[in-house]
Amino acid sequence: MSLPRILFIVDRQKLDVYEQLRRSFDDEPSVQVVLDRRHAERRRTQQSPAVERRSRERRLQSVAQSLQANGFAVVRRLPARDVFLHAS
Repeated sequence: MSLPRILFIVDRQKLDVYEQLRRSFDDEPSVQVVLDRRHAERRRTQQSPAVERRSRERRLQSVAQSLQANGFAVVRRLPARDVFLHAS
């Protein structure tokens, strides 16, 4: 079984959008529809740590922005590297 080429990430509060997308792409193996698993930002305080351990932000900002603006984000998988890129 091949990995999906397109991933729809849907806001957990938008179950109607999730169900509509899931039904629309149910027979399409290259598309996967999932609910956003994040509950909140991981950092509990607004204050930055003394030393930033990550070399870059792991979460694509455009995905978070799309989730907030549209209730979902579309991400496509690059075939050679098996990584996801935001499609907008």
